[in-house]
Amino acid sequence: MRRVASAVHRVLLTVALAAALFAGVLASCSGASAVKSRPPSKVSRELTTLYDAYVDARRSGTPLCPDAPWLRIEDDRVVVDATAAAGDARALEADLVSLGMRHAVAYERVVSGELPIGSIPALNDLETLAFARAAMGSPSSGRASPCAR
Repeated sequence: MRRVASAVHRVLLTVALAAALFAGVLASCSGASAVKSRPPSKVSRELTTLYDAYVDARRSGTPLCPDAPWLRIEDDRVVVDATAAAGDARALEADLVSLGMRHAVAYERVVSGELPIGSIPALNDLETLAFARAAMGSPSSGRASPCAR
């Protein structure tokens, strides 16, 4: 009877270990991270990833070195393009300025400007926003970077 219980225990332990390994493999293959575990949002993945890197850099006291060199970052701000939910770009522009956006410009349904990186999570709470993403830029504008590439 003891041998049967011991064998059952080993089988259950093996199954639990295999399930844990399988879950880890699935998570790594799907690119799962803290960003993936968040609920669906109005904010693009690159902005959410940038915010996570910003928080980590602030905690560790190191310079912000995002993995995407095409992000247009100035000081603690990133240039974003935001699309208005109901087509009212002026209302969205006012909401974004209240979050600290500088140099806001509205055209049709899109508002562009420099948003504080720390304000990225607050974008999800804006009723006037349909979607926000980082504005595309060319890597390296000739300025020195604190990051070694």
